[in-house]
Amino acid sequence: MPGCCPKFEKWIGQQIKVIRASFCNKQQQQATECNYWHTTSKTVLMSTGIHIPRTCIFCGKVFVAQKTVTKYCSHRCNQRHYKVLKRQEKVQQTIEEDKRASVQTSISVSSKSPGSKEYLSVTDACELYGISRFTVYRLIDSGKIAAGKIGRRTIIPRSEFTKLFS
Repeated sequence: MPGCCPKFEKWIGQQIKVIRASFCNKQQQQATECNYWHTTSKTVLMSTGIHIPRTCIFCGKVFVAQKTVTKYCSHRCNQRHYKVLKRQEKVQQTIEEDKRASVQTSISVSSKSPGSKEYLSVTDACELYGISRFTVYRLIDSGKIAAGKIGRRTIIPRSEFTKLFS
């Protein structure tokens, strides 16, 4: 019997038009407000008297929540919204990784480029001047380039190469 409880219809009527509720025949005469609702639609109301009208975060559909923390009208909307959020996280993570990689490569290029070093290793001298390792060692052995040893590593001052070419 629609129209039995004007408080409920006023409260929920504007937000949810799908539900057509009526009082239980037993409690209609006993109480002014019924806690037990029968519905003709797919939406089920709780018998506790808690009826929370909500809007689904994903699809925007209006529904009656059975708990105070419910955000979605169905499990399917929950799954779809979860997938959308995960996709967005992956895209954001990829963008951040690309930014980090570009910053790291610019830092590593500037700090490891042999053009900015005062002292060069044999490998750096080969890369910078386009000569082979054997040629660098031959120049050192012949005395044309002065080099120092630190442990097993051979270090050549940059000024030695400028003297060689001038």
